[in-house]
Amino acid sequence: VIPLGIEPAPVSDAALVRAQFPALGDAPYLVYLSRLDPKKNVEGLLQSFAMLQPRWPDLRLLVAGDGAPDYVAGLKALAASLGQTDRVVWAGHVGGALKASVLAGALAFVLPSFSENFGIAAAEALMAGKPCILGQGVAIAREVARAGAGLAVAPDPPSIAAALEHVMADSQARAIMAGRAMVLARTKYSAQAMGKSLLHLYSGILRK
Repeated sequence: VIPLGIEPAPVSDAALVRAQFPALGDAPYLVYLSRLDPKKNVEGLLQSFAMLQPRWPDLRLLVAGDGAPDYVAGLKALAASLGQTDRVVWAGHVGGALKASVLAGALAFVLPSFSENFGIAAAEALMAGKPCILGQGVAIAREVARAGAGLAVAPDPPSIAAALEHVMADSQARAIMAGRAMVLARTKYSAQAMGKSLLHLYSGILRK
């Protein structure tokens, strides 16, 4: 299996996302960046994020992605029922410079999916040097955890919350994960790594 190559993130202005979404203010934030679909377990993320409020009341969650209107409305209603209306920022689809800024300004990336056949958004977050908290069903979750670039968690709210607590509470561990994230992305998921793997594959075919 040869992963799709990810280009390095462009140099970005972390202030752009805050100008685009004033509700963030100067608060630290976590980012979810993917389409909004039941398999992504955004419900579990919202519930786990609410558990962090007593210790980190100023923390924000930026949810970047689109989905079916009725489903998105249900997610927003859940956030409201959890008392998280002011702490969750719904960004919709982001791309280009804004997407790069969203990743650049985040403390960590969270994708607690039940299932992902790869996890391209997670690879992009790794390339941007972000610690990744991934559901165990995300295909690259084990590799990320083995590399020390993030955590692979069971997709239930307490487990997700515990992982978020760990990343939030230890800035030194977060910095170490960030460095390892970039190394992993460049060695395993970059366009250069994909090119080398394809060359090896085709050379082997020709030798046969």
